[in-house]
Amino acid sequence: MKSTGKNIYPWAFGTSFLILTGLIGFLIFNTYKLEDKNYQIGQLNRIQNAYGAVIMDDKIFPGGDAIFQTTLVPCLPKWYEKKNK
Repeated sequence: MKSTGKNIYPWAFGTSFLILTGLIGFLIFNTYKLEDKNYQIGQLNRIQNAYGAVIMDDKIFPGGDAIFQTTLVPCLPKWYEKKNK
């Protein structure tokens, strides 16, 4: 009886150590996963706010209003003249 009582302590210690190690690893992994998700949401909000402020008045496609105003608008009177001929 005495020999089995002494042998149970190392097994209990080893089992508890493995369970706690697995639990700590699981919690650390979930913490990093949650932090990564929060970081991605924050970055997405920053990008949407910055991009949304720039493209608010676009007419053709996002970012295309400046191109439209600088390249196509000066040529419109010529095109209208050719169309009406």
